[in-house]
Amino acid sequence: MNDIHFHSTGNPPQGCSGAFTAWGRVRTVSPALAAMSLHRTKGAMSPATRRVVRLPSLLLSNRNFLLLWAAYGISAFGDHLSEMALLQEAGGFARDDITRVQALMTFCFFAPFVVVGPLAGWWADRFSRKWTMIAADLIRAAVICSVPLVFLLPSVRGMLGDPQWRDFVVAAPLVATGTFAALFSPCRQAMVPTLIRNDQLVRANAMIS
Repeated sequence: MNDIHFHSTGNPPQGCSGAFTAWGRVRTVSPALAAMSLHRTKGAMSPATRRVVRLPSLLLSNRNFLLLWAAYGISAFGDHLSEMALLQEAGGFARDDITRVQALMTFCFFAPFVVVGPLAGWWADRFSRKWTMIAADLIRAAVICSVPLVFLLPSVRGMLGDPQWRDFVVAAPLVATGTFAALFSPCRQAMVPTLIRNDQLVRANAMIS
């Protein structure tokens, strides 16, 4: 059985059929090992390629995308409900300066996106996006659920009764929820392309935005 030679000149040695070339000194490799290496090379498909092959052709039949879509929808719905509840705590729609209060609450929610956004993008590139989103949503839920208990404290009730501090006390929980929403957002945006096919990216972004 002839051996397969690796030669640095780029030309196989004379009389050796099927010879391979590589940079370095001449080496001799058995045909069995060469065949095993070639077989592994042909079968070495990247995880991303294998995943693309198995992805469903319909977005609504993609279980992982639907789970992410549902998680984002539920968290966004909860954010809007909490904003309405806090607005009602601040006096509701009966106030004459309702526009100012809504603007303050919106600012308190989205300001962390500007401050925390760069750090959140760095975090999403280096740590688990799945567990980051789960932790961010759980903390946001804990913050909102604790608001009624915090508002029962005598000191907080006193500040709610003071028109000078009432709006800021009501808007404070939105700073916390906005901070973890800013941490959630880049992880979601980075995860979407890994769950779907390339030709589904526009539709997926339209559904989840």
